[in-house]
Amino acid sequence: MGKSTLIIIMGAIVIFALVSFNTSERISQATDNSVEYFSETISRNLTNSAVGSLISDLADNQELRVKSPISRSYTDNDFTGKINYTIKDSTIAGNKLVEIALAGTYDDKESRVIAYVKLPKKGFVPGAVKAAVTTNNPIATNGALTVDGRNHDMNGNLIPNSGTFAIWTTQTCAQGGSSDYLGTYNGNDTKESESKPPYSNNVTAVNQTWPGGYPGTPDAIFGGAANGYPEGTLKAIAQSGVNGSRYISNYKTTLSTLSGVTYVEIDGSKPWAQKDITGTGILIVHNSAKSAQVKNLNGGTFKGLVIVDDIIHCHTDIIGAVIGLSPNPSAGNVIGNGQGDIKFSSEAIMSATSSLSGSSSKFKYGYGKYRLEVVHWFEK
Repeated sequence: MGKSTLIIIMGAIVIFALVSFNTSERISQATDNSVEYFSETISRNLTNSAVGSLISDLADNQELRVKSPISRSYTDNDFTGKINYTIKDSTIAGNKLVEIALAGTYDDKESRVIAYVKLPKKGFVPGAVKAAVTTNNPIATNGALTVDGRNHDMNGNLIPNSGTFAIWTTQTCAQGGSSDYLGTYNGNDTKESESKPPYSNNVTAVNQTWPGGYPGTPDAIFGGAANGYPEGTLKAIAQSGVNGSRYISNYKTTLSTLSGVTYVEIDGSKPWAQKDITGTGILIVHNSAKSAQVKNLNGGTFKGLVIVDDIIHCHTDIIGAVIGLSPNPSAGNVIGNGQGDIKFSSEAIMSATSSLSGSSSKFKYGYGKYRLEVVHWFEK
């Protein structure tokens, strides 16, 4: 074999070795890059998923806070992921928020997320709720209606010595038939044996004076503009449809179940056709003349706050409170002349009012009834 041939062969071997080495290096580097990219992606996914889960936990328990970092580990096949997180109160631009800061590690690749969440307003009992039934007109009860100002939970179970009056009115109150009144005065509940006439003066508050004048609209019941409810707010919420809210302008329109804010705006010529008010939330039947009517409510259980211009013959179960707006009811002043129960429940009212906050943002989290608004989300 000639020298030139040997040189060619040796050169080819060297070139092949170099090409093979470079190819192997590139393949090794590509593999390392793929593994690194995969790990970074999993780390980022783990972090974002964990933050979403923590926001959902916060939605179910708004008191949840973690000031000292907590670590958790997740195992998937041959890789182990870890997270460290805190949940703290924070203020940004004057807004009270909750900060969720989380670092997630997967195969030594770390990702970080800081999310700022706005909590919904907690439910409240409007100051206008003076009793189980609050009215601006003379009121009478007949039949077997029970008006119970003692406090109850959402299911109607008694919460002792924490209630209010059975009836509060700017005018007079007449208890007739076998109707019963119960209430709480100075932290003491009325006994069942004391519920029939002649009832204790501590069960009702009559001929009362409302400083500044009795509120004439649903928004005024909620405190008006000074409390974040300028005129038209509750109507707008009903029209938005949030949490099952409905706006009704035809007295013939009825619903199978009530939820959110149900706002019925009809004239006073005919009562709303709804007879069964099964549901939850805030039920409003009102017009500018304060002449909108409901009559002969004969079925279902409603849990929440009922605000009605003119309520005639309530023969159903209401757990929460009733407020009447009209000073001149169309059919006299008999709120009920048959079987029915109106039980005061601060829990039912607070549940109803808690649903009024934040509804416009599409970024919502939560396992339960609350959906939280994410105001800021920073990722690194």
